[in-house]
Amino acid sequence: MQRRSSAGSYVSTLPNGAKKKVYSNGSTYIGSLNEKGRRHGAGVMMFKDGKYEGGWKNGKQHGRGKYAWNSGSTYEGTTMNLSGSRL
Repeated sequence: MQRRSSAGSYVSTLPNGAKKKVYSNGSTYIGSLNEKGRRHGAGVMMFKDGKYEGGWKNGKQHGRGKYAWNSGSTYEGTTMNLSGSRL
């Protein structure tokens, strides 16, 4: 089942229990959400030019994570308090 969330995004629950949130800009997040519907815990955010896989806290990238761009470039390290709106 899919339900409308904040500002044009949609949330559905996958068979494994993870949440899938699709944003109006085409980005997709798969992972844990907190009680306010924000990205929280482990998850993957896919953008048109790559993805971020790692930790989230209250909707922002936080902790260990890995960026992978479609160009083949990657970065792995620690992030804190990044919005995750773009790679």
